[in-house]
Amino acid sequence: MFETPYRKDWYVSTSIAREMIGLKVGDRLPTISDYCKVFDCSRGIVQNALMMLQENKAIEVDKQGKKGSFLLFKDDEKLVEHSGLSHITASMPTPLNIHSAGLATGICQGMSRFQVPFTFAFVQGSKNRVDALKRGVYDFVVTTLNTAKEVAAANPEIEIAFPFADCEYSPPYKLYINRPNLTEVQDGMSVAIDNSSSDHAKLTKIVCEGKNVKLV
Repeated sequence: MFETPYRKDWYVSTSIAREMIGLKVGDRLPTISDYCKVFDCSRGIVQNALMMLQENKAIEVDKQGKKGSFLLFKDDEKLVEHSGLSHITASMPTPLNIHSAGLATGICQGMSRFQVPFTFAFVQGSKNRVDALKRGVYDFVVTTLNTAKEVAAANPEIEIAFPFADCEYSPPYKLYINRPNLTEVQDGMSVAIDNSSSDHAKLTKIVCEGKNVKLV
C-alpha cells in the first residue's frame, strides 16, 4: 500500500511518517482535520495513512477524546522505511571554532541513528544556505535563531524545526578597527560588510548607524 509517489495517499502517508520522526513520545498529534487542511485531502486518506503506520508498528497513538491524540510510541527505523526518504542533505556554516565543530559533530551523530544516507555541506553565509534550502538543494539548514525567525516570517513554507535553547555555535561577534585607540566606527571609514550573512549585515548596519561610512 502507498507504494507509488504518484498517488495522493502515498504523499500523505510519507509526509506524516516524516513528521512523526521529528516528534517526541508524549507529543500531541494534529487532528484529522488539521492534516486534511495541510494536505488538501479527504479524511479517509489521512485515517488510512495513520492506520497503516499503526498496523505496521511504526507508531502507537493514545486517543483521549476531546483532549486529542498523543504519540504513545514510535519506531524511528520503521518510520524512515515509510517516509520515502532515500537520503537527507543539510548545510551549516564551516566549523571554524570549537562551538560550531561540536554542533556539527552532534548533528552528524544524531543523524547516524537513521538508516538513511546523510550528507552535510559546509556553506558560508546564511542567505546562501537559505536560498539553497528554498531551491530544494537541502532538507534543512542551520542558522542563528534571529535569521531563522526572519526567514520563517518571510517564507510561510519554511518552519523552524529544532530551536536550540541557550545554545550558541559561534563566539560573540567583535568589531575590529585598524586604527589605534579607536573603539567605534567614525565618519569617513570604509567598513567591510558580508551581505551573504543576515546577522553580519544587520549588526554592521547597526554599528554604522548615523555614520558617514562606505560599506565595502
